[in-house]
Amino acid sequence: NGIPLFPTTDGFNYVIAGIEVQDAVILLDATERNSFPNILPNRALNWMGRLVRKDGSSSSVDLIPKESSKEIHSISANINEDGSIEGKKRAYYTNQLALSFRNKMDGTDQESYLGGLESNHGEMEVSTYNLENHHNPSEPVLETFEFEKEDQCEIIGDKIYFKPMLFLAQTENPFKMEKRDYPVDFMYPTQERYMIDLTIPEGYKIESMPESAMVKLPEDTGTFKYNILAEGNRVRLNVSTEINSAIFPSTYYEALKEYYKNLVLKESEKVVLSKV
Repeated sequence: NGIPLFPTTDGFNYVIAGIEVQDAVILLDATERNSFPNILPNRALNWMGRLVRKDGSSSSVDLIPKESSKEIHSISANINEDGSIEGKKRAYYTNQLALSFRNKMDGTDQESYLGGLESNHGEMEVSTYNLENHHNPSEPVLETFEFEKEDQCEIIGDKIYFKPMLFLAQTENPFKMEKRDYPVDFMYPTQERYMIDLTIPEGYKIESMPESAMVKLPEDTGTFKYNILAEGNRVRLNVSTEINSAIFPSTYYEALKEYYKNLVLKESEKVVLSKV
């Protein structure tokens, strides 16, 4: 119930369980079916909580997760001469991101989920879908499928243009306001990684492609890395985004806005193929 700024006996309106072990506290929420020790639902990640013991003593407890939640995506795909692509995608999610994924899957049937997945990625066709560890919160969620997508590339004359991040590129800066007076709450630290291996069509060569780049937030609170490499008829891309702090003061707003501006610009850059 907000952040208690003074001593209070009635300033908390939500209860979780805590087990004190050595110098740590293991936190649990039995009301959340997909939670796990120290993996709390987002509604409970309210900065600081108060641990109340049987003997009446109490102490403050930091509720923000210390370990980053990860999502790792890998794609192996072929670029076709008509601008379509086909390939395989694999993704896995850990900690809070796995909890959110499981809750989303619990709230829908697989057919509806796949329909949303296809439409969200621009009428992509998904086949041979497989989901592992959906009901095992002690393990990362693993999702794999094959896909086909038309019009992923732009064809102008005898050249093919495409974003090497394909349909995974971030296209919008989430920070649009001129200024912000309140902290920015990401709820938990995150790590995202994208590993993409693309084979270009026969009879084409790589004419140009984006340069590798890195963008950092102040005090090592976040890093964006974009590494791209051409090897023969293949384009290999490795992109990582780390947000190492759950809460950013409002003084970081301009830095966050600029960080995501550069991220969106870099991920929108295209590879150009020309006929040999």
